[in-house]
Amino acid sequence: MNNRKSSLLAILTGAPIGTLGGLIGLGGAEFRLPLLVGLFKFSARQAVALNLAVSLVTVLSSLLFRLPHISMHRLFMLYPIILAMMLSSMLGAYIGASFSKYLSEKLLERAILLL
Repeated sequence: MNNRKSSLLAILTGAPIGTLGGLIGLGGAEFRLPLLVGLFKFSARQAVALNLAVSLVTVLSSLLFRLPHISMHRLFMLYPIILAMMLSSMLGAYIGASFSKYLSEKLLERAILLL
């Protein structure tokens, strides 16, 4: 696939994925990852790394657009839950990333497709 066609395909698939991700408050990774592996033919490890970078930008953008519409007082009242979720998610991400190093490319790809 040439670069021009890949770029057009990325735009055509990225916009709806970003919209879905924005609607549900996520980065769209769950929609984007299968396309990166299947349609764009990235290896599973390459797709995960690219997906993380795109998700970071998408989630930060979503946060910037949502912050003006959030009651900070109500948000701060939930800080124990937010902090616990953040810390446990970071621990889980570390464990998952550490574990993925021991998986073959084929097994990682199967795990991604299963999830």
